[in-house]
Amino acid sequence: MNNKRWSNISFIGGFYIFGAIVLLVTLITGAYKTDTGGLSMALRHGMLFFPELPARIILIIISLIIGVGLLKLNKWVYRLVLFFCLYFTIANIIIALNTGNNGFYSNIIFSIWVLFTLPKDRRVFD
Repeated sequence: MNNKRWSNISFIGGFYIFGAIVLLVTLITGAYKTDTGGLSMALRHGMLFFPELPARIILIIISLIIGVGLLKLNKWVYRLVLFFCLYFTIANIIIALNTGNNGFYSNIIFSIWVLFTLPKDRRVFD
């Protein structure tokens, strides 16, 4: 296996695991309740009809599944990551346009980067 391909996949997987850990820490400490930085995590991920607590739990589970699945090179996680990044890109574009908040562009850029980078490494998952 090519080391560059492995490093791309491990970076993406590690990033999702790191995000899940951050969400878990803020969930346990309750720090998310005092966040005055803008929209809730549920709204940032396009979960308009979810309360904040269940949305965070769902995001933690999805992020852990994606992160661990990528690091283990599971075949099914490849499509899950592409679907999630496509959904996340579209949701963040819509939210950024509706709110005028520029903070969503980093999410959009990362998701687009994953959408263009991961297909190059598709053979690794076979």
